[in-house]
Amino acid sequence: MDSGAYKTKRATPWAGSGAGPAVSGSEDGPPSDVRNWVARNGHADGQGIWHRLRGGRSNRCWRVEGPAGDVVVKLYREVLAEPARNPMFGNDPRAETSMLRALARSRLAPELLAAGRCGAGSCIVYRHVEGRPGGATLSESAAALRRVHEMTPAAGLRRAPDGSAQIHAQGLGILARCTDRGGVERLMDLAPKGEVRPKGEACLLHGDPVPANMIAAAKGVVLIDWQYPGRGDPCEDLAIHLSPAMRHAYASPRLSSEEEEDFLAAYGRKEVTDRYRALAPWYHWRMAAYCLWRTGQGGTDDAPAMSAELEALALCGE
Repeated sequence: MDSGAYKTKRATPWAGSGAGPAVSGSEDGPPSDVRNWVARNGHADGQGIWHRLRGGRSNRCWRVEGPAGDVVVKLYREVLAEPARNPMFGNDPRAETSMLRALARSRLAPELLAAGRCGAGSCIVYRHVEGRPGGATLSESAAALRRVHEMTPAAGLRRAPDGSAQIHAQGLGILARCTDRGGVERLMDLAPKGEVRPKGEACLLHGDPVPANMIAAAKGVVLIDWQYPGRGDPCEDLAIHLSPAMRHAYASPRLSSEEEEDFLAAYGRKEVTDRYRALAPWYHWRMAAYCLWRTGQGGTDDAPAMSAELEALALCGE
């Protein structure tokens, strides 16, 4: 939800030459430090045309047209201090760099071309993936996530919450940072009861596999925005992909109960999908807490996202 993906329309282009300081101070234009760093790494000459890419909530991305083919440049926002630090979605350029390298031959991620820092912050450059962001079918999305989950995670990745108690604890941590005390009390009253025990599974997790982070390319689905990978229960990724709030945030269609079941059937691991259904109340509750936190941070579209998540939570009890 707080990713730096490139998902929607192009903005006004800027030429690499002649843009000068006016571009570096623009909201949409690339800072001169970024242009120069990309040029030094050999991935856009002085005549490259930069297009701001929309859709992410944290980072700034551009598609750069060049003679050797188009590339995407991502400039990461610096990690914020408390209380503005995101309590649910990380934004780690080193993690994304490591994942793109590890997945280089898998066709599940873009081809990394460069990574490093410039005066404006941490940056990566990767080859542009031609395709339709958010255009993968339910079965294609499910198959891509299963492929991710079947890969061996690297040592050192964050450990995702496992079981209802850990998901509940993360939700409580988010609520502790919310300023709307009435909203907090409401969600405390709605907290799911019971227990689903930890499973101890250690799958590779994307961390933010919303439909908009899946590009329907000619050779299959490619996932972008790997800045919050992890290891643990694959249900975590399923929950983010199916979340009504996340779909609302990225203008993806909310799934009907039948469509959700179609997705889970296409995923094809019954023990995982049965576990997801058991954990769904805690996932919806945690996401509602996250939406409440975002509303307190000035998010203008998070109240309806929270309502959508609470509707899904209510359906879990039927």
